[in-house]
Amino acid sequence: MFNIFKKDANEEVYESIFNSLVEKKRKINDLDVENAIHRKAVYHYVKEKPNCLEEFKSDNEKEFLRYLVKRDYKFFLYLKPEQYEEEMATHFLMRRLEEDKDTASGFVRKSFDENLVFSIYYDTRNGEQIFYYDNDLHSTTFLVSKFDISFKVNSVVKLLKKLDVSVSMFGYNVLFNELMCWVNKEYRKTIIKFITAKDVGIYKINALYDEIEKETISALNRALSDGGVVVQKMAIQELSISENAARILEKEGLERIREKNKREAELDYEKQALENYAKKAKIHKENPEFELTLTEAEKDFALERYITKQLADRGQLEETEIVEELVDRKKKTTSTELKKETDRPFFKEGKVKGKSISLVLGIISLVFSIFMFISNVTRTAGFIYLAIGLILVAFGGYQTYQNAKTNTNPIQMNEDYEARLEEYSEETKEEKQ
Repeated sequence: MFNIFKKDANEEVYESIFNSLVEKKRKINDLDVENAIHRKAVYHYVKEKPNCLEEFKSDNEKEFLRYLVKRDYKFFLYLKPEQYEEEMATHFLMRRLEEDKDTASGFVRKSFDENLVFSIYYDTRNGEQIFYYDNDLHSTTFLVSKFDISFKVNSVVKLLKKLDVSVSMFGYNVLFNELMCWVNKEYRKTIIKFITAKDVGIYKINALYDEIEKETISALNRALSDGGVVVQKMAIQELSISENAARILEKEGLERIREKNKREAELDYEKQALENYAKKAKIHKENPEFELTLTEAEKDFALERYITKQLADRGQLEETEIVEELVDRKKKTTSTELKKETDRPFFKEGKVKGKSISLVLGIISLVFSIFMFISNVTRTAGFIYLAIGLILVAFGGYQTYQNAKTNTNPIQMNEDYEARLEEYSEETKEEKQ
């Protein structure tokens, strides 16, 4: 009867080889890398004891080593540096970078000759700004940069030795940080060289992108010559001052422009005044009988300038408030305003009291008439009191309605008028002084 649990012949061979490796009855060097069963047995054996990879030294063992690293790149972590080969190192680096592609700020590809190429986008980070004195801005400021740069790896083994980082810690971020350390060092030297040697500022340096790129690439290739890496290309996208520095310079620039405009306006006023004085002197020379004095326009301008300066020096008013103050003073000195103030009527307190008394007496008369009707006293007297009360109430109510309709308090109007008149008198005295 057929036994479904009977092992396959190949499976029996695999188990036999695997057990012999574990029991150290056979050596890997005795196996054939071209044999699939042998490769399978070696793979599972190394997977259980990865540290044994350090002992792979013969040519046959190296063939197995290349197969194992290609099948699982993590076996590369157990190798010694003297066991590194370009094919294995490139495979390890490529697979390791693929794992970090989600957090990478660039990308990895292979060139036409099957070498790795790293393309990195650089944007100046905090602490990497270049502090310098800008000849165009005439001020110290910070320079920030944005550029793309590509590195072609001709030897991964040399690169790993140049980085001097354990392969167990190696990843895209480590590679990026190490490469950008070199880039920052050489790039900063190049920028400072152009700024100082060629005496250029932020406006002129933007025309030198090609020269800066070539100089930086040459400097980096010299620095990385023993690292198996060459700079394939560099493309500067932007060189500018930082946002904070730009805001500060913009504020300072606006203040300088405002101060410049103020001085130019003052010079124009002085120039105009000198021209007017020259014309007046000429007129006086031709007509000495006329008195040399200011025109009305000059008087008004001189008064406004004097008052503005006095108020501004005391720091009491802003510019708009000073203008409003001058306008109010002009209005108050006109005869029309004075006539309006003096034409306001005076109101006497007694009139209001009289209206209130009439209303109160009318109510009292009504109360008396009701009392007489209730107590059955003379009805004639009751009618008389009733009539008087109605008349007084009607009169007082009418006056109260008129006051409410106009919404005016005569006593308050009288008091407001007296206060305004007193204030106006004081201001008139101050202006005369």
